[in-house]
Formats: sequence, structure tokens, C-alpha cells
Amino acid sequence: MIVPSLIVVAAGLLLATPALQEHRTLPKQKQPMFALARMDRDGMITVQSKIIKYRDEIRSGAGGQQVIKMVPYEDVGVYRMGKDVQVFVTDGKGAKKVDPKRLKDLLKKQTHVLITPAGERLDPFYAEAVKE
Repeated sequence: MIVPSLIVVAAGLLLATPALQEHRTLPKQKQPMFALARMDRDGMITVQSKIIKYRDEIRSGAGGQQVIKMVPYEDVGVYRMGKDVQVFVTDGKGAKKVDPKRLKDLLKKQTHVLITPAGERLDPFYAEAVKE
């Protein structure tokens, strides 16, 4: 399933590496999306992630009346991203932009990545949380 609307939002692709953080605080930015990414021979990045979707279910309510409830379920989203994606490697203190030539080597195999909304950098809180 391809959801093009998320490709527009996911303009910042981040590779998480170990990070040091002396003063721990809650994050200021939104939580990134955790995913797996891989680059193919054509330079397209394929990203897979679990997403929460909702479906309507008709259930019996009090007194036998029918009630429609929105029930969450997990699905796997697959997105393809082109060369307009910005990629950063983070060390917990800041993020360094990755040279597009190096990106092919970094994403040769499926790799764990964090995806942030367009224009947002990865908050050090999340870099620290995913360090190896």
C-alpha cells in the first residue's frame, strides 16, 4: 500500500547512531517515525513502517442498540522516496548532512531509520533513546 501524503511529510530521513547526553529532558519536537529503509539501484529509497489505521465496527451497545466504534489496527506502510530527501547522521549533539554519494552505501541493506516531519531535526532525546 502506498500513501503519497506521508512522502511529502517525511522529508527528513535520519540514521540514528550512539549519542551522549548529560542533561536529560523531554523532547521538544514531535516523535519521529521508526522505519526500515533501503536504497535500490535507481537511487529510490523504500521505507517500511508500521502505521496505525482505524476501521468502523458495528457493535451492540446498551439496550441492544447498534453502536459504530472506530477500532485501531496495525498495518505496514511502504513508501518510496526520491532524491529530494535530506539525510542526516546524528551523534546526539547534532546532525550532519550525509553526502548523497555516501547514502547508497549506508542504505545498501535494510537499515533502521528515524523519519521526522519536513524541516524538523531529530531531537537529541530520540537519538539517545535508540543508541546501540
